[in-house]
Amino acid sequence: MVWMQMNSVKKILRNKIKQLTSFFQKKKINPPRNISTELLLDGTGVVSWSRSAEVTGYLIQVMAGNTAVTNISVDSSVDTVQIHNLSPAHQYSVCVAVVRGDTQSAFSESKALYLKSP
Repeated sequence: MVWMQMNSVKKILRNKIKQLTSFFQKKKINPPRNISTELLLDGTGVVSWSRSAEVTGYLIQVMAGNTAVTNISVDSSVDTVQIHNLSPAHQYSVCVAVVRGDTQSAFSESKALYLKSP
C-alpha cells in the first residue's frame, strides 16, 4: 500500500516538474519572414516583412558594411519602415527581429538595400 502511494506521489511530482519547466522555459520565437528591401533614388531605404503572430514589436538593425548604424524599434502593427538620409558612399543592409515582451528572436538574415531596376 505504501509502495503504491509513493509511486502515485512520484507521478504527481514528475507532472508538476514538467509543468514548471515548460512554464519557465521561454517559447522560441523566429524572426519575421518575407523580408524585402529597396533603396529609393532619394537615399531612402524601405524595409517590409510579413507580420508575426503574438508579438509586441519588431527591432530593425541597420548596418553600413560591418558597422551598426542604428536600431529601430516599432510596435506589432508596423510591417514597413523607411530609413532616411542614407549616404550613397555606403552599402547598407538590414536585419529584422521579432520582440515578444522581454524576449527577442534572433535577427533575420542580412538583406542588402539596393536600387531596383525598372
